[in-house]
Amino acid sequence: MMRRVGKRAGFTLIEMVITITLLGILMSAGGSMLADAYRAYLSSMHLTPIPSQAKAIMERMIRELRGGTASTVTQPSGSGSIQFTNDQSATVNFNQSGASATTIYMILSGTSNALAENIKQNSLSFTWNSTLKLVTISFTIQKTLSGLGGSTVDVPFRTSVFVRN
Repeated sequence: MMRRVGKRAGFTLIEMVITITLLGILMSAGGSMLADAYRAYLSSMHLTPIPSQAKAIMERMIRELRGGTASTVTQPSGSGSIQFTNDQSATVNFNQSGASATTIYMILSGTSNALAENIKQNSLSFTWNSTLKLVTISFTIQKTLSGLGGSTVDVPFRTSVFVRN
């Protein structure tokens, strides 16, 4: 409401204070929504490559296991590793080891190759069903979200594969 005093027009002090207060409330709500959207964007940018990394790891293990012989499958170190002989009579071993045990290794005829890093400690697991000739593989990729205060996200993966005769 504008009042005219002589030839001057203007707002009262109360009108100005109310307007500034309402604008402050709207700006803080908008800023909060913008911060949440930015946090979600950062999170998705960090988590986007994880499924493709897990798919590559799983495909490699599945390919090797399908080429294995079921009668040679053993678990030398419990559920955290599996060993078998492939169709070229080479020994293949998958395990999780390393200084902090966050890497999956494939050992083919004595040669060790790292398949993946950032694996949660002791999360690699193989379950061997000799009756069905079925191996169930599971592991968890652990990702630290640097842009979000260093919070850690665990993303589990699991699949099963039949080993040939």
